[in-house]
Amino acid sequence: MAKHERHLRIIYTRVLERGLNRCVAYLLNEANPQEEKILQITSQIRKKLDSVQKVPLDSDYYKALEQLVQKLLNLQAGSFDPQEIQSAILRQANLLQKQKRLKNRKREKHKNSRFEDGN
Repeated sequence: MAKHERHLRIIYTRVLERGLNRCVAYLLNEANPQEEKILQITSQIRKKLDSVQKVPLDSDYYKALEQLVQKLLNLQAGSFDPQEIQSAILRQANLLQKQKRLKNRKREKHKNSRFEDGN
């Protein structure tokens, strides 16, 4: 059963990451984003998320990722300023990437035992 749950979690997190990456790529490459295009991307993200089973996530990074994707999906509910959304989403995506990199950073094994040449 644990293997199946892990498989579902991997699928769910991949859908979240791919959806966010697609939206971020559009916002980075477009100087003047259009509201219709953003809504089209978010509807595609919603369609993909509806096709997979939602799984509870334990990692802080994945929880923040899920919240950011949910914020994107909430854009469909009302009107918004594309320029304002562009800056907000890109800022949060950047912070999210920093959080992911911190997790992967390797600590020095022997921090205090540096090479000393006797001087």
